[in-house]
Amino acid sequence: MSRFPPHGRLRTTQLDRILVAEHTGPFNLEYWEAAAPKVFPLIESLERTGPYGLVVLFQKSALSSLEAMDVVIERNRGFAAAHPNCVGVAVAAAPEVEGREIMLDQFMRYLQAIGGAPASTLVCLTLEEATTFLRERLAGRAHRT
Repeated sequence: MSRFPPHGRLRTTQLDRILVAEHTGPFNLEYWEAAAPKVFPLIESLERTGPYGLVVLFQKSALSSLEAMDVVIERNRGFAAAHPNCVGVAVAAAPEVEGREIMLDQFMRYLQAIGGAPASTLVCLTLEEATTFLRERLAGRAHRT
């Protein structure tokens, strides 16, 4: 049982074959532990039905403890190998999102840990940029099949 209540809010939406996990922070470890069981079943459902993309969107604040980020990173290590239908992962945080600059190194650690090729990952500023990137990747996958 967690010592603290979760801090942060999760909202998920699906835009065609793109899952958007919108995280409104700041966050603690308990938030990430509570969010994972809500997001991963959605990912697994998409994985079973063909190519898809994932956006990790931060709103208000991206701040999280290094301990919490270590847990997130370890939980997602090897994601790309375990999810071959995922064409890409984009992390989006606008300049006004608190802690964006501080957390950029953590975003990069996360993207390296998931194991995707650099061409399949992106750190960007907006949801529009992220979805455009993933739609292009999805279109490219459709042309290869």
